[in-house]
Amino acid sequence: MPVSGPPTGAFSCLVRSALGGAVLATLVAAPVAWAASDGTIGSTSTGNLTITVTIDNLVQVTGFADMAFGTYTGAGNLQDTNNLCVFSTTRGYNVTATSDTGAFTLAGGAIDTIPYAVTWDDSGNIGGAGATVLTHNTLAVGFATDATSTTCAGVGGATAVLTVDMTEANLLAAAADTYQSVLTVVVGPE
Repeated sequence: MPVSGPPTGAFSCLVRSALGGAVLATLVAAPVAWAASDGTIGSTSTGNLTITVTIDNLVQVTGFADMAFGTYTGAGNLQDTNNLCVFSTTRGYNVTATSDTGAFTLAGGAIDTIPYAVTWDDSGNIGGAGATVLTHNTLAVGFATDATSTTCAGVGGATAVLTVDMTEANLLAAAADTYQSVLTVVVGPE
């Protein structure tokens, strides 16, 4: 007799024991992976098969653009942002940021450096952590993304904002030179 589908739930049956007494046995059916089955000949024929796929923990971040502040004129703080698309199959992710200078500093040809602050903000997403000041080479956890595609289509194209800030005091304390740093951001799924 053809089976219409996998059994679910619990069922009971009476089993006769070797000693002659009846024992009520309850069996619990767990989800079962069924092998494909072909139909039988008749006015209709039904076959079934199991379809499975496993989605790995995947993540992608896009939208980075260089931050060229130009020549500092001596007045005020400097700030720039990158609006980024973060996609994660887990909808959660973590961030680690590092600089090629070994700290969040811009290095010039002389001995001077200019410190900068790095902030990551996912507050535009459901369950977002909000603006978080990152510490150099330290894992920051608990970020969220609403993106369901690697292009962030349907969520405005950006799910996170990376901000770099330099204070007026730190900029004025640096000797005349050209300063730079390569900021590396690693995003991992949670």
